[in-house]
Amino acid sequence: MTGGKAKAVSASKYNDNSDLARKVRSGEFKIAVYGLGHVGSPLASAWLRAGAHVVGANKSPEVLENARKGKTHVPEPGVNEAFSKGLKNNKFYVYDDPVMASQDAHFKLICVPVLLADSFSAVLAALKQVAPAIGRGTKKGDNVSLDPSVPPGRSQRTESCRSWKRRAGCRSSETFTWYATSSGSTKVGRSRTLKSGTLRL
Repeated sequence: MTGGKAKAVSASKYNDNSDLARKVRSGEFKIAVYGLGHVGSPLASAWLRAGAHVVGANKSPEVLENARKGKTHVPEPGVNEAFSKGLKNNKFYVYDDPVMASQDAHFKLICVPVLLADSFSAVLAALKQVAPAIGRGTKKGDNVSLDPSVPPGRSQRTESCRSWKRRAGCRSSETFTWYATSSGSTKVGRSRTLKSGTLRL
């Protein structure tokens, strides 16, 4: 993530990079990661290594239990260490309530799995399931990022800002920034393993 992209994440309320970095490090601007799997766990660990306060949310009790112990089921380098250090430093919070996770965070990264059916069509059940919960906790000025791989055009056609508001149940007066950052397939051991320096915090 370059410095320019970091500025885009700030939305209208956080226009200055240095001010955003301070808010991220202090916990005033928290990052919520929905889905602590092959995409979400490395992303969460990257933000933790950069000094951010991260809220991890997942529907699996086993995944949540492991995360609360500083562990992950995903064989990605550095994730366990980042989770453990984040818990020790009170910067990693594990939620089983997706609405509360959304309420407490300003930047929501949706990293739930998108599977492939026998007909080779995308199974968006997890995405559709988590959207209303995130929407109920979304506040004016928040940022939502769609990170799993979805079919071409799907992020704009199906999960556009207007569609998101409708599906998530946001009030019409609420405004937030929407990102679709799908980047193709994810390989074990190479998923979003960012160095803290690349986040420019």
